[in-house]
Amino acid sequence: MQPSERPPPPPPVAGWLRLHPVSPVLNSVSTATRFWPVFLVVIIDADVGLIALAVLVLVLAVIVSVEVIRYLRFDYRLEGTTLVVRSGVFVKRTRTVPADRVQQVSRNEKLRHRMFDVAEVLVEVAGAGSEPDVSLSAVATAEAE
Repeated sequence: MQPSERPPPPPPVAGWLRLHPVSPVLNSVSTATRFWPVFLVVIIDADVGLIALAVLVLVLAVIVSVEVIRYLRFDYRLEGTTLVVRSGVFVKRTRTVPADRVQQVSRNEKLRHRMFDVAEVLVEVAGAGSEPDVSLSAVATAEAE
C-alpha cells in the first residue's frame, strides 16, 4: 500500500463528559424531599428552637456538599459503541457497558428537569437486576437524544 493510499485514521475518542452543572442542585432537591416530614416539623413547630433549625441547615449543607462532590467525581464517555462511566467519592469505579449488552435506554424529563432543559438517562444492561446500571441524572436534552 502506498503512503497516499492509507486508510483514514479512526475518529478520535471523545473526551470525558460531565453531567449538566445543575445536576447537584436537582439531586440535592431529590434527596432533601425524602426528609420532608422533618422539615415540616421544624418549619411549623415554633418550639423546636434554634438548635433544630441549625441542625436542619447543617443537614442541607451536607446534602448539597455530597452532591457537589459526586458531581465532580462522575464522568462518562462513549468509546466507539461502549459507554464508559467513572464514579465514586472514596473509591473510584469504572463501569464499561458495551452496546450489545444494553437492554433498554430510558429518557425521563420530570418537571424539575424541564425547568433546566435537561433529561435523566437510564441505561439498563441485560442480566442486571431491577435497578438501572448507569444513571445519568442530568444531561442536556440535545445530548440525551
